[in-house]
Amino acid sequence: MNNSWKKAIGNPWKISVRPTSCRHRSVVVKRAVRRRRRYTTRPCARLILRRKRSVRRRRKYYLSCSSFSPSVFTHVFFYHDALHALSEPRPLPCTVRYLRTTCPTRRHISLTRDIFYPVRSIRFRVPFAAATIYRVTGRFEYAFSSVVPTLRRHLETNHTNVKDKPVDYFIRLRDQLLKNKNFIAEVTKTENEKATEASYMVSYRIAQAGKAHTIAESLIKPCVTDIVSCMLDEKAVKKINTIPLSNDTVRRRINDISTHIKSELISRLKCNNFALQMDESTDVSGLAVLLVFVRYKYQTSLEEDLLLCQPLSTYTTGYEIFNMLNNFFEIEGLTWDNCIDICTDGAKVMVGKTAGVVSRIKEVTNNCSNSHCILHRQALAIKMMPIPLKNVLDEAVKIINFVKSRPLSTRLFTILCEDMGSMHKSLLYHTEVRWLSRGKTLVRLLELRNELYVFFTDHPFNLQLRLSDKIWLFRLSYLADIFTKLNEVNLSIQGKMTTVFTANDKIRALKKKIKFWAVCFSQHKIDSFPLLKEYLESIDGNIEDFDEIYGEIEQHLNEILSSLEKYFPESKDIEFIQRYNWVKNPFLINDKPEDLSITEYEEFIEMTTDSSLKTLFDKISLTDFWCSSSITNEYQSLAKKSILALLPFATTYLCETGFSLYASMKTKYRNKLDAEADMRIQLSPIKPNIKILVNKKSQHHGSH
Repeated sequence: MNNSWKKAIGNPWKISVRPTSCRHRSVVVKRAVRRRRRYTTRPCARLILRRKRSVRRRRKYYLSCSSFSPSVFTHVFFYHDALHALSEPRPLPCTVRYLRTTCPTRRHISLTRDIFYPVRSIRFRVPFAAATIYRVTGRFEYAFSSVVPTLRRHLETNHTNVKDKPVDYFIRLRDQLLKNKNFIAEVTKTENEKATEASYMVSYRIAQAGKAHTIAESLIKPCVTDIVSCMLDEKAVKKINTIPLSNDTVRRRINDISTHIKSELISRLKCNNFALQMDESTDVSGLAVLLVFVRYKYQTSLEEDLLLCQPLSTYTTGYEIFNMLNNFFEIEGLTWDNCIDICTDGAKVMVGKTAGVVSRIKEVTNNCSNSHCILHRQALAIKMMPIPLKNVLDEAVKIINFVKSRPLSTRLFTILCEDMGSMHKSLLYHTEVRWLSRGKTLVRLLELRNELYVFFTDHPFNLQLRLSDKIWLFRLSYLADIFTKLNEVNLSIQGKMTTVFTANDKIRALKKKIKFWAVCFSQHKIDSFPLLKEYLESIDGNIEDFDEIYGEIEQHLNEILSSLEKYFPESKDIEFIQRYNWVKNPFLINDKPEDLSITEYEEFIEMTTDSSLKTLFDKISLTDFWCSSSITNEYQSLAKKSILALLPFATTYLCETGFSLYASMKTKYRNKLDAEADMRIQLSPIKPNIKILVNKKSQHHGSH
C-alpha cells in the first residue's frame, strides 16, 4: 500500500486535550485513517493525567495509559518538581532509555524520570508535577504540557507577593520545609524508640517472674499510669499510654529476647567444650518435655545455661530424644565432638546399652562420657531399711494422712495446737518422690506427738496407741534423726556449679559418718542423734530397755553403708582421686601426676611455686581459680585439662529446678503455653542487650 497519503496530510497523529473534571485532564491520541478518499481520525489511546492528594497532603499526578496498539511507543518526560515547571518555559528532554516489557501480565511499572515504553495495557503512576508526551518514531514529535500554565496562574493569582521572587528563594523554602519534616520525624522516632525499649524491659521482667503475659496490660500499665498521674502530670501519662504492652506484644518481645539469648549461647558453645545434663518429664497438659542444660567455660568462669526445652511430639524413647538433640545440633551448627560428658537420672531410656540416648550419642562421638546423678544414687541407696523401721514409717504416714486428708480434722487440730501453745499448727504431707519430705515429715510428727495424743483421745483411730508406745516413738526418733542427716548431705550436694570433686567428698564423708554411727550404736552411744537423745531424756528411760532396737538400728546403718558402696564404689573414687587430685589440691602435690606429661609437669611445678597463685587459690573457688586469666594465659595446657575435669555435672539439680519452674508457670489455666522462651529467660545467666533488639526494629510504632 502506498503511504504517500501520510506525506500529504503531513502528520497523521493528532493530540487533543480536554478537561474531564477539576482534577483530571484527558489526552486523546488519534490517528488519521483514509476511508473512501476522506481522512478521518480514530482514537487509539487515552492518557489521563490525574491529580490526587496523599495522606500527607502532597500533590501527586498519576499518568494512566491504556489501549495502545502494540506498535505504538511513547516517550514520557517528567519535571523534577514544580520549580522546574515555573522556571522553564517548556520541558527539557532527557536521555532516552528503552525498556521492553516481555511479561504480558506486568501491569504496574514505577517510573523514575524518563523511560521509553511499549505501553500496551500498562497502567503506571508518576508522582510528578507535569508531563510531556512525545511520538519518537523518528518522523513525528508532539508535545503536551497543560500543568505548567496552571501552576504559573496559581502562583500569580494566589501568591502575588512572591511571584517575582527568583528560583533560589523557592529552593530555600523547600529545603527549610524538608529540614523541619526531618526534625519532627526524628523526635517522633526517638519517643517511639523509648516506648519500644520500655516494652522490652517490662516483658523481660514478666518472663523472669514467670507471670502471665496479660499482666502487663491488665495490672502493670494501669498501676504505672496511676503512679505517674499522681506524681507527675497528664503529659507523662500520655507518654506512658504509648508503651505497647498487649498480650501479643509481650509475647513477641519475650520471643525476641529469648532468640537473642539463644544466639549468644550458641556462639559461645561453638568454640568451647561443654557438658550436658538432661531429663524428661510430663507437664499438666500431658505433654512430654525434654530439658537439657549445658555447662561451658566463658571468659574467667564456668557458666550453666538452658540449652533446650522442647516437647516430644510422639514417643519418649531414646531414638526420639536423640533425634531431637541431633536435629537441634545440626540446625544451630554445633558439633558433638565438643560434648565431653552427659549426666542423666539413670533411667533406661537415657542409659540403655543399645537404644539409650547416651549410647546413641557415643556412636556419633568418641570423646563423650556419661555419669549417673549422685542425688538419684543416694536416694536409691537409702531406700532399703529393716521391716520394723519400715512399719514405723508407714504407720507415721497413715497418722499424718488421717489428719491432713480431712478438712474438719485439720481445723480442729489447728485450734488444739493454738490452745496448747505449740510451735507448729499443722502436720506435713509425706511424698515419696520428694526425697527431703521423709526427714521433715517425721520431725514435725515427733514435735507434735503430745498434741496428737490429746487429739486422738476418745477417738476410734486404730493407731492412736502408737503415740504412747515408747518403743515405737524410739524408732520414730531414730528415723527422724537419720533422715535429717541424710537430707543435710543431699542439700549440700544440690545447687549450681557443684563439681564432681565436691559431690564425691560429701559422699565419702557420709560413708565414714555412717560407719562411725554404727560403732556408736553398738556401744549404746547416741550423742550423734539429738532427737533420739532428747526423747530418752524426756521419758527418763534406761538404755538397757531398748537393746533390741539398738541392734535393728545398727543393722540399718550397715545396710545403708553397703548400698552406698554399691552405688559409689570405692575403687572408682580412688581412681578419680589419683587422676585428678592435682586439680583439686595443686599446692599439696609433691609427685608427678600420671595424667600430666613431662612438659606439663614442669609448668605445674612453676605454678605451684608461685606464692601469688597460692594466695589466689585460697581466696576464690576451685573453678574460678582454674578459669582465671592468670592461669589460662600462662599455663594453657594445665588450664585446659583441669577445665575438662571440672565441666561434668555431678547431679541433675538444674533439670529438677527447671521442671519445678515449668510446673509453676504452665498451670491448668495456661496449659497451651509454649514455655521455652519464658524458661530460657528465667534460667539463663545471659543478660540481653535491649538496645540491640530495639535498633533491629524497622518500625518503632505501638503496633510493632
